[in-house]
Amino acid sequence: MVKLTETTSATAKVESPWRRGAIVLVMALSPLTLPTLARAATVSPPSVVSVDVSPRVLPAGGGRVTVTAPVKHAGTCQLVLGSKPSSSVVFSHGRGTGCHAGTFTAHVTVGPNTAATTETVLFSLVARNSTSSSSRSFRILVAGSPAPVTTTTLPGPTTTTTPVPAPTGLAPLPSSLTTSGNTTYNWAGYTLAGGPFTAVEGTFTVPVPGASASCSDLMNEWVGVDDVTNTDVLRAGATSSELNPETGTCTPGQDYVQPFWDIAPGTATLISSVVVAAGDSITVTIWQTGGSAWALGLTDNTNGQKYSTTLQYAGPGSLAEWLVDAPTDSTVCGTGQDPSVPGICALTPFSAPITLSNLEVAGTVGSATDVVMEQNAGTATPATISNHSFTIGYTS
Repeated sequence: MVKLTETTSATAKVESPWRRGAIVLVMALSPLTLPTLARAATVSPPSVVSVDVSPRVLPAGGGRVTVTAPVKHAGTCQLVLGSKPSSSVVFSHGRGTGCHAGTFTAHVTVGPNTAATTETVLFSLVARNSTSSSSRSFRILVAGSPAPVTTTTLPGPTTTTTPVPAPTGLAPLPSSLTTSGNTTYNWAGYTLAGGPFTAVEGTFTVPVPGASASCSDLMNEWVGVDDVTNTDVLRAGATSSELNPETGTCTPGQDYVQPFWDIAPGTATLISSVVVAAGDSITVTIWQTGGSAWALGLTDNTNGQKYSTTLQYAGPGSLAEWLVDAPTDSTVCGTGQDPSVPGICALTPFSAPITLSNLEVAGTVGSATDVVMEQNAGTATPATISNHSFTIGYTS
């Protein structure tokens, strides 16, 4: 996420050998001149407090983003391109606009990215007043365009691909559940016992980080089966932080969101074909297609992009979960939030509650456990499940 000080001394002029000339000069000035000069000398330097961009990541076809920034002591604000992108950039108004009221807002339209790789478009917001200027940089990512597919027709037999069977047996949670509370350092939400569960589904909103978010704050939101009481887990969702997943570098004030799935223990698979931004609505469905064969699907309901895959999973399927967690990464987070388990990162703070809805499972429904995440940095608390949905709020 330079002070300029000017002083004048009328006394020095009066006491100089040219006292009479100085008096004549002062008398010749308008009565309003001296107070005006005094005010100009004490004008505070301008500052751009922060810059919020929504969305920060655009699909390959480009799109429109909203830039909002609280500013102080500014007379004018100006958006300036910091790079020469291949995509076209169109401002909704002139680059210079008045922001003396304390808030700058603009809309910027970024054109399609025809390259195969993600394009980074750099901007600076420059605030000015009569004494000096101040700026803050930010960036917008435009996903790369998929390479054109060349289809060659060859003579020979026709091969038929069998589609993945759709999930069956999914049903909303009962209107009333027996719940018990728990507290942890690293996750919050609901875990449902019973099973075996052969399918689970849920929809969640990707939170917008608060202004106090830092490079050592991390967050995952996901839907899954197992974990908690065993070492297995199959899950899919979105991870977000100020760390660029492509370079590993941190940009304060920049939020990177990346959809993923994983089977624990193991390495997460990043889903690069779906571009997700803070504020998007994501639906995850995980289901058993037979024996140890499973499938999962992830859909960004905001932009319509979808992903699905098949996999092998041998876990018991005894739990279903809808959670927010703080990952464990001792390299980024050091000692972390739990003194007994080093490396648990601070959860990324968020202002608006996260909504988890469309809670459905296939299997025998038992009791539910609502889990509160209590960290040194803040607390994430789930509300009571109602109409197959609940929210998670954050307090620092």
